[in-house]
Amino acid sequence: MRRPRDDGGMAEISEALAIAVGHHQAGRLGEAEEIYRRILAAEPRRAQAWHLLGMIACEAGSFDAAIELSREALQIQPGLAEALNNLGNALKALGKRYEAGECF
Repeated sequence: MRRPRDDGGMAEISEALAIAVGHHQAGRLGEAEEIYRRILAAEPRRAQAWHLLGMIACEAGSFDAAIELSREALQIQPGLAEALNNLGNALKALGKRYEAGECF
């Protein structure tokens, strides 16, 4: 995957994200994860890709990783509702109900 064009064009990253989301929704988590990671290699401040990796980790039961990835997304884009929700779900799964409640 190439970096976004210097002219500000983000089409390649956006297209890759859409393909990855399609894989994710179809349950092809390995394929989705690979593309999310490639997106982050090209554009490390893409909060949505961090969040979606966190969702995959949560779905796989890797709640500590889900927390870390969701927090990374939230450092880039504070208040990202989807990342807050995923963070809350991961915290809840670890029995941290008070912290989870603060996310919801």
